[in-house]
Amino acid sequence: MKHNILAASLLALGAMTLSTGVNAANIRNLGAINNKTAYVIKRQGNSGTVYGSLYYLEGSQICQAKNTGVSADAPEAQWSIHYSDSEKGYFLYNLGAEKFLTGNAKSQAVFTDEAVKLTPIYLESAGYWVLDCGGYILGLEKADKGTVIFADEVTRSNYKDTGFCFIIADTPNRELTDAEQTAIEKKIKEGRQAALDRYKEFVEKAEGMLTKESDQKYAGAYPIDEMKHMLAHPDHYTLTQFEEAYNRAVVGRLPHHGYYRLHNQNRPGSYSSNGVVVKDNGQLVSLQHKTATFGLAPEGYQEDLALFSLIPDGGPWNIRLYNNAAGQFVTCGSANNSKAWLDADPTRATVFTLDPNSDYKRQFRLKFANADDSYITVSGSNDLVAWNQLETSMQFWFEKVEKIDVTTDANGYLSLILPANVTFPEGVQAWVVSSVRDGKAYVEEISEGISGQIPFIIKSTPNTTVSLPTTGTPIWYQTAMIGSNIKAEAGARQEIVSTPSGLTFEVKEAGTVNPGTAFILTDDTTPLQVVMGADPESGIEEISADSGLDLFDLQGRIVSGTPRPGLYINAATKKVVRIK
Repeated sequence: MKHNILAASLLALGAMTLSTGVNAANIRNLGAINNKTAYVIKRQGNSGTVYGSLYYLEGSQICQAKNTGVSADAPEAQWSIHYSDSEKGYFLYNLGAEKFLTGNAKSQAVFTDEAVKLTPIYLESAGYWVLDCGGYILGLEKADKGTVIFADEVTRSNYKDTGFCFIIADTPNRELTDAEQTAIEKKIKEGRQAALDRYKEFVEKAEGMLTKESDQKYAGAYPIDEMKHMLAHPDHYTLTQFEEAYNRAVVGRLPHHGYYRLHNQNRPGSYSSNGVVVKDNGQLVSLQHKTATFGLAPEGYQEDLALFSLIPDGGPWNIRLYNNAAGQFVTCGSANNSKAWLDADPTRATVFTLDPNSDYKRQFRLKFANADDSYITVSGSNDLVAWNQLETSMQFWFEKVEKIDVTTDANGYLSLILPANVTFPEGVQAWVVSSVRDGKAYVEEISEGISGQIPFIIKSTPNTTVSLPTTGTPIWYQTAMIGSNIKAEAGARQEIVSTPSGLTFEVKEAGTVNPGTAFILTDDTTPLQVVMGADPESGIEEISADSGLDLFDLQGRIVSGTPRPGLYINAATKKVVRIK
């Protein structure tokens, strides 16, 4: 569950300025560690101060650390770093407690009868060891109160400590007998069965969750096929492999890598499938779910705006919400009743922590990463706002959008722009208007698919719903058309329409365009002539960000400030340009 901790910790440690005193470590490579030797483990801070030997205090379940009064000859301060041939890994075992070490839900390092794999890593440049035990990094409480912790993501972000460095020293007066080593190996095998029983229980509960909520298009369910296969053939896998599979299943329940509609358990608390949508002014609200409509969204409900992507920010649990239609991020102050809006500036995006409402439910709470007691909730007027008291309307779930349904017109055509990358199924033809010049619009056929925010045209059976699969891979094409996935004001333009004999253009005056509308900005009042085929002289002009040109983005909005790299419309020529 804590699979990214080690990499983050190593990066942090590599940036330290370390004292020359670190070279006092007795053991400096993994090959020098053996099952016969007892070891003393001391936490070393980057100032060179020794913060204490790790030891077992009789009667306490929690591992302690102490600078004085602990003898290296006492079993309570002696550790076996035992390599198990059967499990192909190391285990950290205290000889006084006669137990292994692991982390608990409070991030404390506790003694357990169940073996948890240890990954000891020696940092050559630092002269220290980093100890990863079952995905937790061993450390000491920031206030140096003697409490040993295993630092998960939350603990590391709260403590901001550098004390994850250790010295491992051998104990010359103590060697483990063959009987002691055999006893440790026996406990590892007994712990294996306990671990397998725990994984079986996890799979059973996860399957019960799937049975209860059978619709698989929602994120939140654990992917358990891998673990089911491993449990059916347990002798083929080590405990480490089981733990890694479990971690993948835990993280796999999180919504990521794709497009989602965001739903919530709205007031007064019924699951009526309310959906989060965006008002014309960019404010997020929760409305009763309706059938998705693309290109022809009715007044007051624009399902087009409900597609969100989750962008990781500092780990898999911290995310920024990105609205694909508007190309903007969700931002919200953490003060009570602060409303949620969209903002184009990524630096102003609110970082949310996905907080599962329950281990075996699909719901997540959107918690503010910078404020422990603030969450997104839904107000009595259906606005998304910040609030600092837990309530049912903070429970959200994510519907995976794996296809977008669009409906062709009476002639089998449809021109549109979508907030997601899509591919084209068999039986669907598609085109882009690759260029416009001399009163002609060159319409070029495309095959694989199209990226989000690029207008295109499809043809299939008349008056038929066509399912376009979404994809994470952008498929770029040059286009002279622009469009909007939000309700927007546009200047004089021509929109492509269909007739029984083919495509044509229709002149429109400046005014409001509906979401999903594709068009060409032009003051020409003579309809463009459609030419089916690529323009032999087509090409996208590349300009610099400081060119000084007035630009529209692909939503038809004037660009203020310095534009970022990407495709734009030159306001003067109405042609597509690319910022390098």
